[in-house]
Amino acid sequence: MGIDRNTLLYDSNLAQDYGIDSLDMIELVTMLEKEFNMTIPDERIARMRTVGDFIEFFEKTKVFPLNKLANGMYGPFYTAPSMGKGLSL
Repeated sequence: MGIDRNTLLYDSNLAQDYGIDSLDMIELVTMLEKEFNMTIPDERIARMRTVGDFIEFFEKTKVFPLNKLANGMYGPFYTAPSMGKGLSL
């Protein structure tokens, strides 16, 4: 997809901000499902529009809790948007 990790923010809209189309979304979801050995329900995928939507889904499914993300324990790094920092996937 060619997205610079340094430009990803929690509230970034994947389609509007990065030009991700439906085929890119399928590729992204497939990659995440393989990486975390799980399935994201189709009805949930249809509602995922932002980077934060993915983070919240994975946090709710306990794939990775946000407190561990903030400590850099999982590859991706997340800090609260109110702190002016972004997310790296």
